[in-house]
Amino acid sequence: MSSKSDLANTLFPLGYAEGPAFCNREKAREDLKQNIMSGTHTYITGMRRYGKTSLIRQVSRELARKRKPKVHSHSIDLLTVHTLEALEALLRDAVGKLSGQFLPKRSRILGSLARIFSAFAPKLVVNSDGSFSVELFSKTPSNISIQELLTGLDEAALHYKRRAVLIIDEFQQISQIDQNRTIEASIRNVAQGTKAVSFVFLGSERSALKQMFAQDRPMFNAGSQHLELDRISKNDYSEFLQKAATLRWGQELSETAKATILAVTDRHTYYVNVLCRDLWKQPRTPSSETVIQTWTEVLARERHQAYTELMALAHAQKSVLQAIAVEPTSQPTAKSYLGRFDIAGSTMKKSLSVLVEKDFVRITRKGVYEVVDPLIRGIMDSNALE
Repeated sequence: MSSKSDLANTLFPLGYAEGPAFCNREKAREDLKQNIMSGTHTYITGMRRYGKTSLIRQVSRELARKRKPKVHSHSIDLLTVHTLEALEALLRDAVGKLSGQFLPKRSRILGSLARIFSAFAPKLVVNSDGSFSVELFSKTPSNISIQELLTGLDEAALHYKRRAVLIIDEFQQISQIDQNRTIEASIRNVAQGTKAVSFVFLGSERSALKQMFAQDRPMFNAGSQHLELDRISKNDYSEFLQKAATLRWGQELSETAKATILAVTDRHTYYVNVLCRDLWKQPRTPSSETVIQTWTEVLARERHQAYTELMALAHAQKSVLQAIAVEPTSQPTAKSYLGRFDIAGSTMKKSLSVLVEKDFVRITRKGVYEVVDPLIRGIMDSNALE
């Protein structure tokens, strides 16, 4: 653990939360581990900045400690991939790096990998840290090459008695470059028969990712289980904050201060970290008033981010978003609600559909429409946005 002066950065990172910064999610971690070890593929959805990538990174760290079977993970991000050729190149690199990890530490020959990947003219590469990678080359069409690559990875992992986890982030991007859905079909064909490889699919566009696993798409029934990531519970966050406070100041937070932290951030993972990062840099345990003052400063400092996101919305959508920010509701089309905010029923329906699809608004389990991002909610609720 870092010194007290570094605790704010260590416990409340603005990037990925791992190790001491990772808060609970025990059930999600165990479910994901079991899926990986049993060969069940997983697609993970959740609101933006809810910690999907942190979850898989933490699980990968924990599984890497296993001895039998040894588990190897590799992650790729498709956000900037716009062609099938670029996708294939990214997968060739991923499969080569994973396969290289299967080799014995002191081995300097390809061994069985030369046979398994013979169609890709494999070449062994020794990395600067002494680990191995396999360079793979291909002249076949991308859709055929991708299926052969993933099939070869499964065969290699099985041969060396390993488990491989291929994490594909922004998986919904494939829909933009694969109009005929041949790549989806290729991945499905491999996924249905893998014995030693598990796929984990992530994406920032929840609705688009869910659609890829719908009944009318190739990925349906591909041996995949859906894992929905929700907010961390109050109890889990409460325990985490109290431990963090004891490490920093030698005493616990007051109940009111802790409740205020969780209320203003709405337990949104990213904003809990943004707020607590500032609070934990202060010399004394914060009061509820200090939490509110610091949160106000966070809103002022981060508002440019909200403006950037809101600029993409139509005026009517902003009006509906502000109404939901001011007054979350389970009856957005009720006459009394529409009249209070001077919004037409048709405008409310159309705008809400877009706002939910783009993750600006979510529907709780109780059927209440509420703003997802506490930064946007705080700014709009205070009428700071024209």
